[in-house]
Amino acid sequence: MLAGEPPTLTEESPTPSQKVKRVVSQELNELFLQLQEMYKGCLLQPTEEEESLLDYAAQIEHELLGCSLPSDVLDGGVDFAKISAEMVSGARRQIWAEIVKRDSTNAAKILFSRQKNHSESQKSQESPETHVPQVPLHHKGTSVSGFPVFLFPFEAEKPSKGPLRQVRLAASQYVQSEFGALASKSDLKYIQAAMNESVVTHTLRSDPTVSCRMEVDREDHGLAAMDDILVGPGFDGLNRVKGLGSVLTVYAVKEPGKEGLEVRRLAVGPVVPSEKATSGMTYNFIRNVEFFDEDTEEENLTAFLDSVGVELPADPVERKKVLVKLYTSNKIYPRLNKAMYTDDAEELRRHAPYIRALRGVFKRGQSDPLPGFNFFIGSAKKLVKRCELTKEQAEVYQINQKVCWPAFFSTSEADKGGNDAFTGLTFCIRCRDSTEDPNEIQGYFPASIKPWSCFPDENEVLIPPHYMLRVHNINYNKQPANPKKWVIELELADLPPVWDIITQKNWQEFKTWAQAHPDLVDTSKSHSSIINEVVSSLAAEPNETGVDPLKVCLDHGALPNEIDMQTGNTPLTTVALQCLESGKTEQALAVLESLLLAGANPYIKAGPHEESFEQLMPEIDLRLLNCVMGWQYWVDDGVDGKEDGWYLWSEDGSAMLEHAFQEWLNSGHEGRSKLLGVRSDYFSYNVDFLHMKQANTSTGTKRKIRRYRRRSIPLSHDQLRALSEAKLRQELTLLQKLLMRAAVDGLQQATCHLQDAADMLSSLSQMVSATEISAVSSEYEKLVLGDLEDEAKETKETKEAKASLLNLQEACDLNWDTREKVTEVVKHLRDDPHVKLADDLVEGAEAFVTSNNVFQRDGITHAGFRASLSWQNGEKRTDLDMCMTCPECNMQVYHEEKECGCTEDKLCRLNLDIDDRGTPHKSSEENLYMQEPGPFRYKLEVELYSGPPVPFRLQVHRPGQALRVYRVAPHTTPRSGGRIVIFEASVAEGIMHLESCLEHLDVMLSTD
Repeated sequence: MLAGEPPTLTEESPTPSQKVKRVVSQELNELFLQLQEMYKGCLLQPTEEEESLLDYAAQIEHELLGCSLPSDVLDGGVDFAKISAEMVSGARRQIWAEIVKRDSTNAAKILFSRQKNHSESQKSQESPETHVPQVPLHHKGTSVSGFPVFLFPFEAEKPSKGPLRQVRLAASQYVQSEFGALASKSDLKYIQAAMNESVVTHTLRSDPTVSCRMEVDREDHGLAAMDDILVGPGFDGLNRVKGLGSVLTVYAVKEPGKEGLEVRRLAVGPVVPSEKATSGMTYNFIRNVEFFDEDTEEENLTAFLDSVGVELPADPVERKKVLVKLYTSNKIYPRLNKAMYTDDAEELRRHAPYIRALRGVFKRGQSDPLPGFNFFIGSAKKLVKRCELTKEQAEVYQINQKVCWPAFFSTSEADKGGNDAFTGLTFCIRCRDSTEDPNEIQGYFPASIKPWSCFPDENEVLIPPHYMLRVHNINYNKQPANPKKWVIELELADLPPVWDIITQKNWQEFKTWAQAHPDLVDTSKSHSSIINEVVSSLAAEPNETGVDPLKVCLDHGALPNEIDMQTGNTPLTTVALQCLESGKTEQALAVLESLLLAGANPYIKAGPHEESFEQLMPEIDLRLLNCVMGWQYWVDDGVDGKEDGWYLWSEDGSAMLEHAFQEWLNSGHEGRSKLLGVRSDYFSYNVDFLHMKQANTSTGTKRKIRRYRRRSIPLSHDQLRALSEAKLRQELTLLQKLLMRAAVDGLQQATCHLQDAADMLSSLSQMVSATEISAVSSEYEKLVLGDLEDEAKETKETKEAKASLLNLQEACDLNWDTREKVTEVVKHLRDDPHVKLADDLVEGAEAFVTSNNVFQRDGITHAGFRASLSWQNGEKRTDLDMCMTCPECNMQVYHEEKECGCTEDKLCRLNLDIDDRGTPHKSSEENLYMQEPGPFRYKLEVELYSGPPVPFRLQVHRPGQALRVYRVAPHTTPRSGGRIVIFEASVAEGIMHLESCLEHLDVMLSTD
């Protein structure tokens, strides 16, 4: 029994990890009992070497029991638990055989069994869910398919030739071979999933004496320089194209003169690592390339280069030149790439010294880099590689997914030619020349090898293996069913994705990204829409960054009518649906206005239900846009020596184009693309407003166009009043819905003891959320009040319930004609013990009351900037005054000068249209506004002019921004002694940014 193998046990268990542990534990227990019986009473001690061996045996089993194989990537029918148990048992049997063969002491044999039995009995008492083996020194992450990679204990030590080394080798070889074969099989699936072969031509009879030239029977084979091809069956004919035409120049072919061999294009897309993978490397790559002995590295590299007839220079710079040139020659490329594409462990081991050395050329921070060797680590330059992948393979690449190539991968700089002859699916990698300190960003990065290549005309940029990238977007070029037309945009995985930047509303970083990637902002042909994501994020909450991300999109060519391929929505309908779901906010309304001004068509039917913006939000008055619009065209071809950028149409041409736009906008209300002829100067253009493009009818030149606000038109007092009324109506609708919701919540608390209250409240709540609020009032008594009168008794609870019902009815009855009752409704709700009003709602209601009081007094409540001061007088009147100086004319607007000195055509003209001197026992208001703030600094102050000091409230309104409220305690600043500074402000891109001097509250009402 001692020299034989322990019995194989196959006990079933609920989980793979439990099964492995129980199998091993049971086997060791049986062996321990037999040993105890045979060697009872043995007191001999194991030798030092035996103790070391026993420690190793325990450690290797501990590691194997702690590994977790990714069963989801194995073939169907593979018994994970059985394989794991066999590997553990196999290693143990090897150790046991060595113990017996070496005539170890009985004590060692007993201790070997006892040690295993002890460790396994301890493990069996632990929960499989909580037990995590601690093997940080030896666990080396996971391979591309998610397989764990372990460095066995003896591998971490310096090699030795003693007997213990032999025992350890014998113990681990079984595990490595079994484990490695399984891991390699799974890893290879990941590599091959991104590979595709297609026959493009056949060889003709060629000159067999010229090993690098091969004549083929077609000129339209579509191959390009740097393409991988397979000549003949299998991978033995792997070659790389160096020249084009009916006679291909390639690396050395196996049978250069033979006729009729298949020539297949080998397309290799980047590998998508498993979610469990910690790197894109394969198990064989990690085991055979990553693990090495630095002491013998120089010797091994020299020996490898000798085998291919290359001498290794002593000078480190010259050495790197040789390494790069060797890669681009015909001596090593086929076997090297074959080894990496097929994950051949033996070939990887053979080429490992060269792989490490060549990869080291692309490492940042090295002490002796090649002169002029520029690393590409960022995101401005474009590297391209075209592939022939199937649609199924192409669809594997999803937005934000990490990818990498399994080998050294050749690309070309997009603007410098290279492999542009072949058209097919294109991988476009965004990089930039590195200017950062090498010590700041470490790692291996792509770099141009043109100066050191055997074929400099290829403009080759080499990407080191396993360089991790991420899918940014997929440009379908209007053909989502044809992957040959797709461009898959890749970026460095360590850079923050623009989708996260948008979600996090980091608009300054978004602007920087857009400036670095101007051609990626227009996503009208792409999988994911940037402008739709931007407007959705921008409309959700106020933007205080000073950057208008929508303007950034439009400046870089995004289309205001772009269709989001995922939702079918335009930017207008995206925001409209958001408003219907979460409530209309000033920020959202400002986004909608900007889109309409930019040329967004409110009549395009979009989204899952084919609804237009006009249908979704009929309450938006499209006539209130007070601007003179202009038109610009985009130049990026250097015509007439112009730099890249937007250029103005002529004055007359712009007017004609705007007229044509209005004609298109109102023709049929369908928003279909329609070409309209427009003449400007000496040229005529066909204009497509849906896609914002113009085409010169003479030259055929196509350019992007855009609509922009050339200048705002000063509105008359009547127009500002109409705008104020429309906005106030919108605010009242939102406020009423929020008050009704709060009233329903209070009603639920007040009637929770009543029979059938839940069903009644459910119906009532649905009506509150409905568009037709009048339905609540019409059904009120029938559903709720009548039931209470019939069933409830006059108790305290009944009275409170009735009061809550009346509060709800009051909220339901609010409308434009009864808006003065908002204060009363809010008071009753605040007095209701069952109702909890949010602070923002109370502040919003009070702000509406102040705005309504200003409006009732013929004031302007909605403009580019408005500040309203309100206070409550006591027995004596109090006169408070606001003061602001116009930076344009330097005139102070105050109770003595209610308008600044700017002319009426100046949008930044300050107006104090309400100046209340106070009335005892009544509320008072003052109102200051301007249609559009100028690019200046402002300061607003408040002064106690006369009367007793009282607390006051100042609210500041800015389109698209949260309402800012200042509540200030009574102050006694004398008229001659100065004023209280409420805030200072600066204006950037039309947005006034407040630099508050006092505490304040930002309020944004939403039905969310």
